[in-house]
Amino acid sequence: FFGFYMKEQANFWLLSFLVCCLALYASWSTIAGGKVAFKTQQLEDQVKQLREEEQILRLEIFDLQTSIEEKRSLCGTPQGTDPYEFILQSKEELLEWETEWNCHRLPDHSDICVYSNLCYDGANMLFLDPSVGPHTGNLLRNPLSGPESLTNFDWDLGRPSPYPPPLSKYVPYLSTWENNVYAVNPESTVKSVHSVEFLPGGTYFIPSEGIGNEWYDLLAIGNLWESQILNEKLDKHSKLPPIDFAVLRQLELTEWEMLLFLMASQDTTTFLLDSWFDKAHRQLGSSEEWVRKHFIPQLREHSTAPVSDKDIVCMENVVVLSQKPRVFSGIHSATEFRKRLYKFYGVPWEVKGVLDWRTFEIKNSELVVVDIRSNSQQESLANLSQIVELIRYYFLESIIIDNDNMIENLDYILSADVYISVHGVGISNCVFLKPRTTVIEIFPYGIQTPTMQNIAESLDLHYIGIPSWLKGPDTCASALHTEEFHKKCEPLFEKQNALCTLWAKDSCSLPSLYDMEIALISGMDYVGLNINPRVGDMFYKLHSARYSDALIDLQFFQTD
Repeated sequence: FFGFYMKEQANFWLLSFLVCCLALYASWSTIAGGKVAFKTQQLEDQVKQLREEEQILRLEIFDLQTSIEEKRSLCGTPQGTDPYEFILQSKEELLEWETEWNCHRLPDHSDICVYSNLCYDGANMLFLDPSVGPHTGNLLRNPLSGPESLTNFDWDLGRPSPYPPPLSKYVPYLSTWENNVYAVNPESTVKSVHSVEFLPGGTYFIPSEGIGNEWYDLLAIGNLWESQILNEKLDKHSKLPPIDFAVLRQLELTEWEMLLFLMASQDTTTFLLDSWFDKAHRQLGSSEEWVRKHFIPQLREHSTAPVSDKDIVCMENVVVLSQKPRVFSGIHSATEFRKRLYKFYGVPWEVKGVLDWRTFEIKNSELVVVDIRSNSQQESLANLSQIVELIRYYFLESIIIDNDNMIENLDYILSADVYISVHGVGISNCVFLKPRTTVIEIFPYGIQTPTMQNIAESLDLHYIGIPSWLKGPDTCASALHTEEFHKKCEPLFEKQNALCTLWAKDSCSLPSLYDMEIALISGMDYVGLNINPRVGDMFYKLHSARYSDALIDLQFFQTD
C-alpha cells in the first residue's frame, strides 16, 4: 500500500511539473511574440519615416540645384572663359543635324508628319538645313510654305477645302504651324542661340487652340489616339516613335481631362504644358502620384530662361499632328478608342437595342439625358420645361445635366437610351455613349453643320439633328432681335458670316416640339422600345393651346 501511495505521489508531482513547464512556455511565447510584433511595427514605422525624410531631402536637393542654377546665371561666367563654354558641347551637336521628314495621309483626309532632327523656338518649327546660306541674328529669314497653308476646313460641309486636299509638304494642314516653319543653317543657329535643350526619344506636337474648351480637348485626344492607330498599319521600318513627350500648349486641363489624355497615350508619356516652356518655376498642382509623373515633368536644363529664338529646344524624333474635325478616321479607330475608354473606367461593353437570346429581352434604361451645361445663354433651351414634360408624357425618365462634374454625370451618360444636347462643346460627351444610343443634336437658329453626325457614324450612334426654325425669346436671344442681325444675317443666313454664327451660338435655342416628339419616338424605337402605345395622342396636339409653334411663330413675326 505504501509503495502504491508513493508511486501515485510521484506521478502527481511529475504531472504538476509538466503542467508548470507548459504554462511557463506558453507565457514566454506570448511575451516573445508580442515583443517581435512590437519590434516589427517599430521597424516598419522607422522605414516609413526614413522614406518620407528621403523624399523631403530629394525635394530640398532639387530646390538647391535650382537655386544654384539661378545664382550662376545671375553671376555670369568666370573671367577668362568663353561665355558659351558651358553649352558648346551640346550646341555643337547641331552641326551634324539635318532635318528629314515625311507626311502621311489618313483615311479622313487629315495628315500626320514625322521628323528627325527638328528644333523649336517656342513659336516656330526650325528645319535644320546645311544648304541654307549663313545668317546672323534673326533665325526667321527663310520661311517654308507648302499647299497646307492654303488648305482650310469648311465646317458647313464638314470637309477640307479644297477637297480632296493636297498632301501637306512641311507640316500638316490644320496643325496651327502652317505659317510658322523656317529653314535655318545649323552653324548659324549654333552661333545665334544662347542655349539648346535636347529632348531624347519621340516628341508629339498636338494642336491645342481652345483653352478650357471640351471640343478642342476631344480633338487633341483623338489626335493622340489616331497616331497609335496609324502605327498599327505601318511596316516595321516606318513605325512612329514612342510617345515619350506630348506637347499640349495653350490647354488648361482639369484632372478629368488629364485622365483622358493619359488613357489615349502610353505608359511612359510625359505631357509638356506651357509652364515647362516658360521661365521655370516649380509647380506641384496635385498630390496625385500619376499627375506628378505624367504632367509635372522635370525642369529643363536651361530653365532659367523661357524657350525662345535665343533658347531653343531640339528633338531627335518629332510627330506633328493636325486637327481632326471628325475626331476618328473611321469605325475601327472609334470602336477601339471606346473599348479602351470603357476598360480604363471599368465599364462593361454593351450595345443598345440588341436582343439578348438568353432572356429574349431587349435591355433598355428608358432614360433620356438632356445636357444643358452652360454659364450663359449658349447651349441653353428656351423651352426646356416643355421638353422635360414631353419626355415624362411617354413615361420615360429624364435627367438634366447642368454642371461640368463628369465623374457625377458619367453614369447617366453611359445609361442613356437617348442623349439630347444643344450644338456646342457638350455634344463631345458622345464618345462615352454606348453603341446604338440615340443622339439628338439641337441647332441654334440659323446654324446646322454635319460635324457631330460624322462623329456619330464612326461611333455607331443613331443621330438626329433638329434645327431651330424659330428664334428664342428676347430674354435669352436678344442678339437675334436686333436690326443689325436682321440686315447682316437674314433671310435664312443668306449672307452668313462669322459674326452671325457667333450671335446665334450665344443665344438660346427653341426647337419645335413636333420635331422633338418625332425624334424622341424614333430614338426610342431605334433602341428597341415602341413608346407609341403608351399614350392616346401626340403631346404637341394635346398641348397646342399652351405650346403651339404657330402661336410662337406669330409672336416673333410681330416682334420682328
